[in-house]
Amino acid sequence: MKIQLNLLSNKNSGYFPDMKNARAFVKEHAKDKSAHFSPA
Repeated sequence: MKIQLNLLSNKNSGYFPDMKNARAFVKEHAKDKSAHFSPA
């Protein structure tokens, strides 16, 4: 398998074969919390 990353782009750069663990971590730590985002 070959993977090519463009580190100069403004998009999310990286290889994420499975984000299941990260989603579970965020879900657990985000309980009873809120976030407000405003566009730049």
